[in-house]
Amino acid sequence: MCKTVLVYPFNNKITMSPIQTMNSIYTLLFVSLLFAFAGCSGDSQVTGTVTFADGTPLTMGTVCFEKKGENFVGYGDLQSDGTYSMGKSKDGQGLPAGEYLVYIRGAIRQEMGPDGPVTFKLIAEKFSSSASSELSCQVQGKTVLDIEVTKP
Repeated sequence: MCKTVLVYPFNNKITMSPIQTMNSIYTLLFVSLLFAFAGCSGDSQVTGTVTFADGTPLTMGTVCFEKKGENFVGYGDLQSDGTYSMGKSKDGQGLPAGEYLVYIRGAIRQEMGPDGPVTFKLIAEKFSSSASSELSCQVQGKTVLDIEVTKP
């Protein structure tokens, strides 16, 4: 009969039959897949529009949803009409349900000045960080979050 011998540090040996070896491999693979997919996706979709107080849309930047207490951030690029969308292009590819801090990155415009490129911020600085934006959202299923920002 064929045996598999696993050698661990310090010369400890474990002898297993081929069936035990395959069962261990399948179990390890199954557990690895569970960890790989746990908490990484969900079934929630978030959409909305980002505008200024006068109703004009913010057309540049990315809306970011940072899950509270976890290392997970979902992104939705702003379109020319100020709308954004993230998650749920098909089952299992949405945002995980939960409480999110919301902020906007990359809301800038660059123009060429006499001494090189000049960068203009399009929104107030407070909206560019999860720590300062004061925006939050409970995401569950189809969620709509319209955001009003102010100019710098």
